[in-house]
Parts: sequence; C-alpha cells; structure tokens
Amino acid sequence: MVTKFASITVFLGVMMGTARPVSATIVTGYNGNLYNLHNRNFYIPLKPSAGGTLGQPLGGGKYVGLYSDTVWLSGDSASSGFVDFTFNFDVSGFTPTEKLFLKDASLTITFGDIDFKPVIRPGRSFRESLRLAYADKSPLVIDQGNYGSYTAGFVETNDRTVTYAIGLAGLGITDDDVPVISAAGRLDVAARFSSHLTHNAGFCATAFSNTPETIDCALINPVPEPGTSLLLSIGALLRILPCRERKHVSRLGTETNRVSKR
Repeated sequence: MVTKFASITVFLGVMMGTARPVSATIVTGYNGNLYNLHNRNFYIPLKPSAGGTLGQPLGGGKYVGLYSDTVWLSGDSASSGFVDFTFNFDVSGFTPTEKLFLKDASLTITFGDIDFKPVIRPGRSFRESLRLAYADKSPLVIDQGNYGSYTAGFVETNDRTVTYAIGLAGLGITDDDVPVISAAGRLDVAARFSSHLTHNAGFCATAFSNTPETIDCALINPVPEPGTSLLLSIGALLRILPCRERKHVSRLGTETNRVSKR
C-alpha cells in the first residue's frame, strides 16, 4: 500500500508539472517545394503580383518565392508581398506515450535572414513578419511589435541566423486536437512570410530587390523516462477505478530579406 501510494503521488506530480520529461523526439518539418526545388532557399516577394503559394507558377519560368523580384518605389509609397507554404511533421510513428505529450511539444524555427526588426535607412524602411497557424485556430503572428516577446524561447543568434522555440499551445493546440493529429499521422502548420517596404517623399526613386532566406523547422516532442511511462499507465488505470476510491486517492495525492538596393 505504501509503495502504491508513493507511485500515485509521483504520477500526480508529473501531471501537475512538478516533474518533467528529460528527453525528446525530434521531427523535421518538410515542404516539397522548399526542399526539392530550391534547397531550402526561398524569397519573400516584395510586391503583391509576385506573391502566392510557394512554387506557384507565375509565367515566364518564374515561381512564387523561388526567384528574386524587384520593385521600384518613388515619392511617398509602399509595397508588400507574401509567400505561403505548409510544414508537414510526420507523427505516424509516435508511440502512445509520445502522442500523449504532443500538446507539450514546441517548434524550433531557424531563420537564415529574417528582419522582424525594421531595417531603417534615410527615406526608406523594410521589415518582415511571420504568421503561423494550425487548422482553423487563431494564428500566431511574429512581427516588429512583438518579436522581443519571444526572448524566453530565444536560442541562438548571429549576423544572419536566429532561432525561436514556440510551444504548440501558442498555436491553440490542446488535448482535444491530439486525437485528430494522431489519426492523421501528421501535424500541418501553415506559414505566411510577409514583407513591408516603405519609401518617403523627397527621396530619389529606388529599385529594391530581395535576397534569399533559409529556414529550418523541427518539432520537439518531450518524451518521459521509462519509469515515468509506467506511472502514466498507473494514472490511466486510476481513471477506471470506482468513484469512491478515485476520490480517496486524489485527496491523498494532493496533500502529501535583407533588402538590397540598386
């Protein structure tokens, strides 16, 4: 009885966050156009006519997000563009325990030249933003106004790369979504990168061209230690015990781009 009670107490601690998994399953995000057509390099268009879904034909041998477009600005003017694509994460091989912890997973996204912070030059400025979304959930947007809010998940930076860690909870994913994701065998996260370019009156007309971006995205799924897995099984068993015993156990447990101009 003492041993059983001790196990239950530890199990409740795991579920309440007082004990944590120590390893993780890592799944690399995949997008066919991004990886097959352009070796992970892509461009965030600078004008609406160049925008759309990554790899979408535009005519003349050009495809959305896979070439450098150019826009001329003069006077008091602005231009914006975007590229959409989806990252697919294969979770079909996840064990039941791995799926149980899926809602606690996070995305790590490494950018190869992202300008969330505006690049400001005399008479002009440039910035980029990212929108991430799962299914019909409210999207998560990272832009000039809030990119500093993610310093808690900030992993690495240098002159050209920056990595963020974003919990799936930030995409609105909850326990209710886990069975849906498990049944599909994959997690799809839609991404939209946007550019925002402005030119002020009183400055000469300028041609702007975008430079290539790179991105890597991985799903980091926490995995409990083998001993923790056993405790989770005990916890699942408790759910089918008679109501009186379950209440008794519960009571005891709770006590003890960069833009170039030319």
